[in-house]
Amino acid sequence: MNYDQLLLLFQQGQYSKITSFIDESSLSFESDPNVAHLYAASLFKLGSFGKALEILETLESALDNNVDYLSLFGATLRRVGNLEKAEVLLNKAMKLDSKNPFIRNNYANLLIDLGRFSDARNILDSLLLQNPKYEDARINLNRLTFIATQSTGNKKSEDVDFNTQVTSGTKSISQPKVLDPLHLAFDEEEVYKYGRLDRSKIVQSSQQIVESLDLPDSSQTASEYMKLALLAVQEKNFSYALQLCSKSYILIGPNSQIFDCVSDCFIGLSRFSDAESFALHAITVSEPTAKLYMNLATLASMKGDLVLAEFYLERAAGLDPSHTQLKKLSGNLKSLKSKSSAKKFSFELCEFPSTVSSKDAA
Repeated sequence: MNYDQLLLLFQQGQYSKITSFIDESSLSFESDPNVAHLYAASLFKLGSFGKALEILETLESALDNNVDYLSLFGATLRRVGNLEKAEVLLNKAMKLDSKNPFIRNNYANLLIDLGRFSDARNILDSLLLQNPKYEDARINLNRLTFIATQSTGNKKSEDVDFNTQVTSGTKSISQPKVLDPLHLAFDEEEVYKYGRLDRSKIVQSSQQIVESLDLPDSSQTASEYMKLALLAVQEKNFSYALQLCSKSYILIGPNSQIFDCVSDCFIGLSRFSDAESFALHAITVSEPTAKLYMNLATLASMKGDLVLAEFYLERAAGLDPSHTQLKKLSGNLKSLKSKSSAKKFSFELCEFPSTVSSKDAA
């Protein structure tokens, strides 16, 4: 499969098909940075921001003047909380293509994150003057007006992004509304898999790494905590991962990546009701992912609510129709529906079974 075929799959929203093909192939990112770029964009759309960031960081020398790459890299850095470097990259993308509305909108979002409200308003006003029907820009302008009002006399409220975050008055690691350029599902391997790391090179546990850090109190600290929390989840050290998520939450407030990670931790601890709550928080705070919808579908089916499970599964298919878990989950639902012993759904009886383990949830 060549680059053009992969690009067509991306345009069709088949992000998992792209990542699966590349993961299973012997493609060299060094020899084809454009494929690596497309792979990172697919990971971004699947919500694997840390993994996408690892790929993008290796492409900086090869694609340093590629506007699409700079925009995606900047958006990913915003998502993991590195606002300073995100500004450098988005600003460079703006200089290379100052008329691109998506880049300008992304840059305005970042300026809101940084508390530079006047600059953000100038960009958004200009976008709406050129295209009054640009709904994202209008939503962002309304958000900016609200934040500026709430921020009066509060210099620390500048890192809030209401385009992708629930109203909080706290700092955020935000996810951009638009992905430029190329605008899991309880399976244990997918839920706990994190990043494209060479595990053989990691000799310290997540807890040992944190104990060796001396980080400043900033959004970058929150980002580092989340990277280590995801590592702790992979290590199945769920309680410690929750501690790291808590530290990040105290620094930046409501954030979809934090809530998604917390949900995964509660799955590992068989606290399914809590897992469901935080998965719902995650899709409320930011754009949903196929993984979150499939997790919610599985949780709903565990409670016996097959109607809701089917609803979530359809939403997941709408985001990523090629996801490898869709067929499996769909088959599970059909099997549950066909069982003659299956009881009719009742809200009074809707509860998670107390004896089910996280492995059974797959």
